[in-house]
Amino acid sequence: IDDDNNNNNNKDGGDDDDLYLNPATLAANPNLQALTFNTARLLEAGGDIKRATKRYEALLAARPNSIDYHLRLACMARAVGDNTRAKAQVDAALKVGGNHADALALMAQLATEREDYAQASHHLKQLLELSPQDSYARVALNNTRLYRNAAGFAAAASSFAAAATNLTAANAAAIATSRAAAVADASAAVRERASAAAAAAARDRAAVAVAKERTVMARFEASLQEVLKEYMAILKDNPRNVWAANGCGATLAELGHLDVAEQIFSEVRSAVVMSGGFLQVPDVYINAANVFLARKDCNAAVVHYRTALKVVPLRLRSLVQLYLARTYYDVNEFEKAQVCTTRALHASPADFHLNFNLALVLQKFATVLFRKPRPPHDVTKAKEFARAHDLLEQALKVFRKLREIGRKRSGIRETRLDAHMSYCQTELTKAVAQRDKAEKEMQHLELEKRQQENLRAAAASEMEVERIRAAMVEAEKKRRQEEEARKAVEKLRKLQEDWKQAGYHRGGGY
Repeated sequence: IDDDNNNNNNKDGGDDDDLYLNPATLAANPNLQALTFNTARLLEAGGDIKRATKRYEALLAARPNSIDYHLRLACMARAVGDNTRAKAQVDAALKVGGNHADALALMAQLATEREDYAQASHHLKQLLELSPQDSYARVALNNTRLYRNAAGFAAAASSFAAAATNLTAANAAAIATSRAAAVADASAAVRERASAAAAAAARDRAAVAVAKERTVMARFEASLQEVLKEYMAILKDNPRNVWAANGCGATLAELGHLDVAEQIFSEVRSAVVMSGGFLQVPDVYINAANVFLARKDCNAAVVHYRTALKVVPLRLRSLVQLYLARTYYDVNEFEKAQVCTTRALHASPADFHLNFNLALVLQKFATVLFRKPRPPHDVTKAKEFARAHDLLEQALKVFRKLREIGRKRSGIRETRLDAHMSYCQTELTKAVAQRDKAEKEMQHLELEKRQQENLRAAAASEMEVERIRAAMVEAEKKRRQEEEARKAVEKLRKLQEDWKQAGYHRGGGY
């Protein structure tokens, strides 16, 4: 090896060390394989995913049947968000090693990140067949149940609230039509009774819908209670299992016990801190922030989301940025919400829902700028109206793009996109007039300002002239006074001399 060239390449961060990257050399030297693997792990821990990946690939080429190398390459792909390549590497590991425990665990993690909870449960059950008391598998399997039931419970609660609202409206309509039928004259009695019967039927249907949604919600709630029992059972077997404790807190939060959930999350965070970095539970910071957001404590939620951004893996940062954007959105800080959504989009530019959220933030931000109460003669009006116009144009562009992509790819309903596009187009039509009016007002204010400045300058100049004139008059007056005083002194001096002369002559005559 050329020492000079090698040193230069190392300074540039190059990765040309044939000793580590030559499969033939690695295959012939087991000690070098171990050294290369350890070096790759160090690079991985330091965040140098690219160079670590090259070493793992070289090791895999030297030993194609190594499960460890396949799994490390899967972790490298997962770290950069390439779920497809990660899954392919885990599949290769499973073909080599059968139901390998680490491969099954990683496959379950990848399925969970894809929100394919059925597939994740399948792999975790396989893992439990290998080791029935595996704490990780038990917690992870219960997590998939929590995710499924929490989503269902939230949807059921939303449907129940909508059904209850419909029932309230139907009850009011039934009561109103019944009263109308009671006071109607004979000619309108039949018509009013028919309306009352229709309203009563609508009320009955709404009541049935409420009962149905209540049943569905109760079923999901019972499932969440079972999930909570399983977490408690895991904690009973191992009271120090912080992942199970975190799951308990998340389940209690879903069930509405926010105070208890917050206390659990606080204890889990304390345990993580006291471990000195040994324990890693990044989800606990997100869960704690979600609790604060649910309690409308947005300032605390922002603090916890920002803490989460420092500790969560790279693949989760876009999700945390989205949560943070939602928090800012809820407190009408749309500029910060736009920044957070844009950052999330940089990490996942092909995420159509993120694109939609960004357009939604832009639309809302523009609307707020247009409708913000303003004092008379607000000098920022024209500038902010121009910005709002640009925001609406950007939002409309994104909505149109998503509409062209179609629901099949984007997962967003066309009717929803059409509604937002129509709104943006209507507001843009108004925005042009508002922006032009604001610019004219600004020009008028600028003209008035310049005129006032000119008047002030003229007044100031006139005052200066008057001051100079007064100073000149005063100076002339002072000069005359000094001249008169000088003449008086001179006259007095002359008189004194004359008096002295006259006295002398008189004295000489005696």
